[in-house]
Amino acid sequence: MEGMGKQCPGRQNVRFLVIFVAAFSVVFIYTLTGNEKFNESLLDNLKRFQLNAVFRKDSTFTSTSGDKTGSAIKESAFLAASLNNKKRGNFTAVILLTYMRSGSSLTGEILQQPNDTFYLFEPLKSIEHIKMKNWSISYLNGTVMANGSFNLQAVYLENLIGWLTCNFSRVCIESLLDTEFLQYSKKLIPYLKCIDGGGLGKPSSQRVSFLQSANEVETEQFKKCLQEMRNVCLQSKYRIVKTIRTKMSSAVEVLQQVAASKVIHLIRDPRATIESKSHRNVCSSGLNMCIREHCRRVWEDTEFKERLESSRRFHTVKYEDIASRPIMSAKSMYDFIGMFLTPKITEYVYDITLGKNKSSCKVCKTRWQIGGTNLSSKSHVDAWKSKLPGKFITSTQRLCSDVLRYYGYQNYAVPYTKERKTDKMLRKFPTNNAII
Repeated sequence: MEGMGKQCPGRQNVRFLVIFVAAFSVVFIYTLTGNEKFNESLLDNLKRFQLNAVFRKDSTFTSTSGDKTGSAIKESAFLAASLNNKKRGNFTAVILLTYMRSGSSLTGEILQQPNDTFYLFEPLKSIEHIKMKNWSISYLNGTVMANGSFNLQAVYLENLIGWLTCNFSRVCIESLLDTEFLQYSKKLIPYLKCIDGGGLGKPSSQRVSFLQSANEVETEQFKKCLQEMRNVCLQSKYRIVKTIRTKMSSAVEVLQQVAASKVIHLIRDPRATIESKSHRNVCSSGLNMCIREHCRRVWEDTEFKERLESSRRFHTVKYEDIASRPIMSAKSMYDFIGMFLTPKITEYVYDITLGKNKSSCKVCKTRWQIGGTNLSSKSHVDAWKSKLPGKFITSTQRLCSDVLRYYGYQNYAVPYTKERKTDKMLRKFPTNNAII
């Protein structure tokens, strides 16, 4: 009985260890996602603290030596960021979710015009490229995901949340340095000048990661540039990411983790999308497979979106409406986000669409953009009717019947054959005779 009043030394040690670990975790989480100042020590230790981790299919970091530190880093950042965002709630996060050749560049340009908007143009592109090349990606805490052996959608989700919450510890360094696409974001021009001035603007296809190649001067410059960009991000009331690489299921994960987040689902007539893809060498498996894969993804996203109860956080817009009625469409998107469409922005939207004046729109003048610089946006809405071969119009209408019907696109008959190549007039099917 006497011994019962005494505490076992082993238990005391365990209790002390638990208290120490808990205290350390609190400090670590704050430094990783602190509200006031970007964590400087993370970048100071880039060289020293490389984990050489691999992102497993279970979406956890695991070091090659079996160390679980990486997993703790990811989970801590994930929890802290989620709680912090829901508490703060002083911004609106928007995902412009769409598909290749669907008019998202123009739509994104319209959305990034308000001064208090932090907009990102395809920040996930570099990750996709690295995955295809089986290269590695790295993070500010020193974590390296080696040889492309990571879950692509899980990495997309981490980076999306990181960009939308200004928590760049969750964004891979290769995305932070992807100047090819970041240049189309107005608010990032000072940041790009900063990294270019420090010699950091390296192409995303570089095999050697920043962690492996940066010297002390470059690291300090990168730290300075990131802090400046983070300040701009935190001060922005609206944070918008345009992406063709995100599934609706991942977007919903963002909605669950980031308070006041929304999704704009941009749809384009599949026949126009396929026609645009057909002469850009992006259908390596053949056009029919391209049609099938495109409409399968659009329909999966549509079904996923429709199953959700919180429909007020989704807004669907058709590219044909943006191209034909740009002011009305811009107003509906701005109202959904909570932004104000000023007369100056209204004039700009008209200029780059129906006004045929794209001189101030950088992304509008790229060689891969829809339409020419001196064409009205309305002129190419129905261009597929004369450009897409009849057999592929028929294939698209057959393989995409659910998408066409759901979004109200009219089916067309193809009256011309190989013997009548000059007769390329399409005629609409009666509503009750749509192709199935």
